[in-house]
Amino acid sequence: PKIIKYNTLGQTGLKVSDVSCGAISLFEPNVLRYAQELGVTYFDTAESYMRSRSESLIGDALSGVRDKVILTTKHNYSRGEITKDSIIQRVEESLKRMKTDYIDVAMCHGVDDLKLLENPELRSAYAQLKKDGKIRFTGFSTHNAKLTLKQALDNDFVEVVLVIYNHL
Repeated sequence: PKIIKYNTLGQTGLKVSDVSCGAISLFEPNVLRYAQELGVTYFDTAESYMRSRSESLIGDALSGVRDKVILTTKHNYSRGEITKDSIIQRVEESLKRMKTDYIDVAMCHGVDDLKLLENPELRSAYAQLKKDGKIRFTGFSTHNAKLTLKQALDNDFVEVVLVIYNHL
């Protein structure tokens, strides 16, 4: 297997391989490292995958090649109170687990309603994390097919969108 080409991820300037690697239920860091050795540059995880163990596996596997990969992680804010401090704390915990100083793309996970992205606490937290160099780009993931890219791109928080795709 090989990577055929690298594409620019939206307007981020990030060059990502045409094949990416998600770590929702991966248990072996060597698989991630092997994918990177084959040319995969984009690795996706989430705080909730395997109760944060996925982020730790990403960190274990890729910390030695951090400058060669694009890391995305996601945080779900659908439950509980959203505060600037709690968001920053959660992102910093992800940074520690992934053994990195920065996240390339930090996403709000499982967004059903774009009103979440207008929350002043959320926006303030992500703005601070960007200012501090802890995240580079922001966005969201969704399984709600009713959310359109047009709606998403009208929101200045959104730089990257991960949408549901079904081959069927």
